[in-house]
Amino acid sequence: NEEEQGKGSGSDEDVENQNDDWIDIRDESAKRMLANLALESEVILHIYGQTDHSVKRAEKRLRAIIDTQFVNDEVDNPSITTLSDETVDELETFAKSHQVDIDIERDPVLHFIKLHGCQGDVLQVKDKIRDAMAAIGEEKTKKEAAVAVFKHIHWMREFSDGETEDYDELFSFEIEQAYQQKQSQYVSSDPAENFTIDFASMQETDHISGEKTKVMRVDLSEEEKPSNWDKMP
Repeated sequence: NEEEQGKGSGSDEDVENQNDDWIDIRDESAKRMLANLALESEVILHIYGQTDHSVKRAEKRLRAIIDTQFVNDEVDNPSITTLSDETVDELETFAKSHQVDIDIERDPVLHFIKLHGCQGDVLQVKDKIRDAMAAIGEEKTKKEAAVAVFKHIHWMREFSDGETEDYDELFSFEIEQAYQQKQSQYVSSDPAENFTIDFASMQETDHISGEKTKVMRVDLSEEEKPSNWDKMP
């Protein structure tokens, strides 16, 4: 009988091996469970096993999963100081939807973004932050180019009473780009400025009122040349 009981219960080594198999099977389940938990959640896990040793091994494996899955990360980029309130709200909302804690500091000296959460989710939030940083870099480059172009080229509205009004630097830059690319028209991408410029007629059409206004392209470098100036052959 004792021999039969021994065969039925198995050795301690067999039990531990069986427990290892159980843990391996459920590692992915544990990771998915941890990934779906809110960071402020308090969870009590009950671990059952056939021996104290197997329970301790299971606890050690679970702690290892937690340690490898939950990470702290930090982004340090000077562009953080220029993040708009709208972009900060967008990043915080995105992080929250991915169960990631986010701390954004826009101080000119101590600028940083700190992240804490499940590794895969933190990487997704970092990608979102990189996109925001790239957009800031592109906008900065665009503004610098607009300032340079505005020194030489102005696009202006000319009203029926003879009064004129400059488009701002960014609009002037975008209009000039469309003009140089031989496009037939320029369509404003600014929701607050709904208009189209037709280059053939040199007219602006307001999308809301339908009002048409004459536009002019002024090359300041041409205006600065003396009247008796001749082009080089």
